[in-house]
Amino acid sequence: MPKKTEAGPYTYVNIILNQSSVEVDVSPGSTCVAQITGICQIGTRNPMVPVIVNLEATGTEGVTATVAPSSIVAMGSDEVQISVSIKAQPLMSRKSQPIVTVSGTYTQGAMVGEVGKAQCQVIIKPYYMINIYSENPYIEISPGDGAVFSLKLFNMGNDQDTYRFKIDNEGDLVGVGWTLPSIPKLTIDEKMPKTLSWSVQSPQKWTIWENKVWMIKLKVISENSRGKVKEDYSLFVRTKGIHIPGFEPALVALAILAVVGIERKRRKYSLYR
Repeated sequence: MPKKTEAGPYTYVNIILNQSSVEVDVSPGSTCVAQITGICQIGTRNPMVPVIVNLEATGTEGVTATVAPSSIVAMGSDEVQISVSIKAQPLMSRKSQPIVTVSGTYTQGAMVGEVGKAQCQVIIKPYYMINIYSENPYIEISPGDGAVFSLKLFNMGNDQDTYRFKIDNEGDLVGVGWTLPSIPKLTIDEKMPKTLSWSVQSPQKWTIWENKVWMIKLKVISENSRGKVKEDYSLFVRTKGIHIPGFEPALVALAILAVVGIERKRRKYSLYR
């Protein structure tokens, strides 16, 4: 029990809260409000003179609080139930450690005293959000060439998070010859971005002519949310042209043109025979 604060030898008023800490949800769309209860304990040996109590609740680090009732009149000793409403700022950092204090003053006749205050620790609940985008989500290459994507992740949550990556259609792409290196995990502080480069390799196979768009289905998964928070993002590669392993594309093109020219001459000669 808190130490009694007395205005005189016979009177004291104390606040006793039912909990020493409370969690507040500050994620987007939440109310950012929490409620706690307690009692205002009034003790006096002079029941003939009313004890008038005025209470207030305050918070730190941008947290505000109100207490109800804020005014109490007691004839003799009493215990009055009180309720404290706590409101945090939206999107507050989990690192914040606000304190809510309930205090006040009281009078009894000519006597004036301070209420024995009580405090409650506000615990900011973590929330996890991720945004991913690329400055070059579409790349055009020749068949057999590689592509390098620039990926930027932004931790939009209020706590540090670690992200892992998954390629949803990896089996389909690898099955036709794509090389898709694994992307290492990234740890990013709250409200901070991080950029990475990711290189992929198109199939190394004979391609006389190809003009095809490939889609890579990328998924980013928040580990601190235990996989509940994830974001899908698609990258696109157009392979256009020819590819014969071991030959330069320009030489291959000239060889094909030469073959086409020879075939046309052969057909023309056959017509005049």
